[in-house]
Amino acid sequence: MNFLHPQNINMKGPKKKNDKEKIDDNNVLSTMIKNGYVNNLNIKDYLSIINPQYNEICPKKYLRRVNKTLDLSYLVTEKDGKNFVNLIVDDLSKNMTFVAEANPGTGELTKNLLEAGIRNVYLYEPNESFLPVLRKLQDKYPNRFEIRKGNILQMSKLYFMDLQDNKQRINEILKDVPYTSWEDKSCMQVIGATMDNVFLKHLILSVVFRTSFMSRGRTSFYLAVKPSIWNILNYPQNKARMHFFYIMYQTLFDCKDLGNIERLSYIPWPKHSLKQNLKNNDHKFLNVVKIEPKPHLFNNELKPSQIISYWYFVKYHLKSTSQRVIPELEKWVPGCGIRLIEKNYNIFTRFIDLTPIEFLNLYKDFTSWPEYESSLFLSSAYSYIQIVNRNIESSDVLNLKNENISNK
Repeated sequence: MNFLHPQNINMKGPKKKNDKEKIDDNNVLSTMIKNGYVNNLNIKDYLSIINPQYNEICPKKYLRRVNKTLDLSYLVTEKDGKNFVNLIVDDLSKNMTFVAEANPGTGELTKNLLEAGIRNVYLYEPNESFLPVLRKLQDKYPNRFEIRKGNILQMSKLYFMDLQDNKQRINEILKDVPYTSWEDKSCMQVIGATMDNVFLKHLILSVVFRTSFMSRGRTSFYLAVKPSIWNILNYPQNKARMHFFYIMYQTLFDCKDLGNIERLSYIPWPKHSLKQNLKNNDHKFLNVVKIEPKPHLFNNELKPSQIISYWYFVKYHLKSTSQRVIPELEKWVPGCGIRLIEKNYNIFTRFIDLTPIEFLNLYKDFTSWPEYESSLFLSSAYSYIQIVNRNIESSDVLNLKNENISNK
């Protein structure tokens, strides 16, 4: 079966409700939610009110509560499809080079994008059961969108698969996406939802190694994310691994909160957990955000030749909360402590205490020292990167050597 043109599937759809029935059902549902009956809601019962066709055609694994985040989420309500579009359309309308929607399902978001005036949309849907519904939508909006099979939010997995069998899944995903310079407007605008930080980790690597979404220029993202994830990207964290995300996103990306939509509008739902439900309102709503690599990153902040070593610098020094600036950098450049003291660091200053700007400035100071080129830091970085090379393009290995991440 062709990757971009999956086989047609004939399936009889459920009976549609009229507008009055929808309004009555929505009022009942809203009352249940306001009165605290969310935990007693069953996804199938919810869908029978909001969007009955999902119970008929959606893969069963998305119709139950889950402990772990699944590979994708589906927006099932027309109301929040409209709300989502209203939050992003003013910004999106400024640049519609290649608008891509991830996992459209029955097209609740798609319809509202088209009604809002988005000229063309590329839909990436991995589940064939939704294709008849989307093709029917094409009849209503002829020549306005193209359907492609795949989960665009699983690019890291597709990269790994390409490396294993030498196929071209990524090139097929990015077909027709134009090549642009880094400083130009984004070459692609991706709309979707992600419920964990795996995809956000992949975006960091994409910028650092200029692969995947960033292989043709900068890609911008309009995403629905959990409040707890948004907080990780925008506020200091007390866990080193999470603080790494904060530092990298604040120095490499522009992040903007555009508003929020109801969490219930996306399936599957998480299983009941008192700890999780009390955490950052994750059970109540999702933040709709824009994430985009900084256009002047390589002009104002870093040289292109520095970004890989900067990534390793942050990653290495945020392995634990106890790592301190002076003792750690003394390992790379013995005797450098006096320079750091002159910069107002003391023996107790920890890396996790640094703001994103302070972290970046410390890196710049470190790489400006004459001992840097012959330091053990570079050999350590080179050794580590050889381990992760299996997850990136072979061209990146060459780039590493060109960018002085090598033995000296």
